Amino acid sequence: MRTNDLKELVQAQLKTVASDVYYEQAKRDAMYPHVVFTFRELNLDDLSREDFTMDVDVWSKGPNTETIDNLCDTIEDLFSNANMPQNTILPTFFKIDRRTVLDEDKNIKHRLIRFQIQNYER
Repeated sequence: MRTNDLKELVQAQLKTVASDVYYEQAKRDAMYPHVVFTFRELNLDDLSREDFTMDVDVWSKGPNTETIDNLCDTIEDLFSNANMPQNTILPTFFKIDRRTVLDEDKNIKHRLIRFQIQNYER
């Protein structure tokens, strides 16, 4: 339940800034730009808190980087140092980094934004 609640929260937040948002994998015919997010649980042996790394992959298509960089800036603003308490979870997000991922197709732009999530259960 905790992970699904976190997934629903992130999906809803990302949908405020991007129309095509996917968990784990985009559809084969996904339109550009689109966003894919994934979680990786970190074990810190702290029974009171679950920590995750969240990867947000942002994809765009076109000759320049203006669209993708603006979308990445907006996603960073949405999650950086954000405390988003919910009915069942209390997650706080911290940006780790943003990097460019080069694609063989020079027309495809790809950025990876990584966040740490510290999540408490109510």
